[in-house]
Amino acid sequence: MGMPAETTNEDQPETAAALANENVLIVVALPGVEEGFAVIKSKLANLKKASVANFMASIADAENTVTTIEQQIIGAAIEAVKHADEKVEITGDAPAIIVRRSIGEAISRGDLRPGQKLPGKDIILVTAWEPINRAGQKLGRKLASFGAPENLPGEPQSFNRNVAKIADLRDWHGYNGWTFDRQRSGTSSYEDGRFKGYQDGSAVGTWGAPELPILNGSDRDGKPVAPAENMLVLSRDEKSAFKHFVTSGSDGAEWSQSCTESRVNPGSVLTVLFPDGNVGWDRKDGNRSCVRPVVALELNHLIL
Repeated sequence: MGMPAETTNEDQPETAAALANENVLIVVALPGVEEGFAVIKSKLANLKKASVANFMASIADAENTVTTIEQQIIGAAIEAVKHADEKVEITGDAPAIIVRRSIGEAISRGDLRPGQKLPGKDIILVTAWEPINRAGQKLGRKLASFGAPENLPGEPQSFNRNVAKIADLRDWHGYNGWTFDRQRSGTSSYEDGRFKGYQDGSAVGTWGAPELPILNGSDRDGKPVAPAENMLVLSRDEKSAFKHFVTSGSDGAEWSQSCTESRVNPGSVLTVLFPDGNVGWDRKDGNRSCVRPVVALELNHLIL
């Protein structure tokens, strides 16, 4: 391991905190919906019998009934969102409303917070942030970064071996591993290759080694960029799914690798000691450490 990284005062983007309820699946029964449809059917039947003089009035009456029921359904959907922590059972054959939200909406509404698992998945939200490459270029949009519920299986390995093993992951906690292709990326830097993968979409929805801001909320120079939303902070939170971050008692297992390269030596990546938070470095083909893979999803990715 190397010495802790020095800090600078360079400005970096901030990310907003996301708090609140973890439930985003709401299935709601409408008690009067069956009766409402029965009324509509009755009014349609009456239209068949209506005289010419009363025909238009009967149509208007039916339309008003449909509008009223529609408003009741919309109202019920809104109430379902407001009471996301309540479980509502469906009775009979009444239609149900399934509320679908994007990850970004769930975060902004407070239904998904850092340290919580994505509903229906094992992956754990770390933060929503805008990746930046080595040259300081911003991605132009935020991504939601989720960590795996466990370290990459096996003994601590060098960074090069860890990322090769990540590339071989298939349907691991629901996602495949991302393969770093130097020729396709046009760079020998895994960090910049991953960034280009975010740009073209190949690194979205696939496992990869995390960037340092995801691990400890800092950039390569030690400048905080997301201090309230990172694995290190969440590993100290009793309510977080990252609570038991270190899964082995070996020295190497206490250190977790990032894909963020040392500014001075691109052949090394920065690592974080858990739970202390010290920052060191690993030679990509030398020092052995653990890695907690992450998967990035678009904020407009729909969830139930």
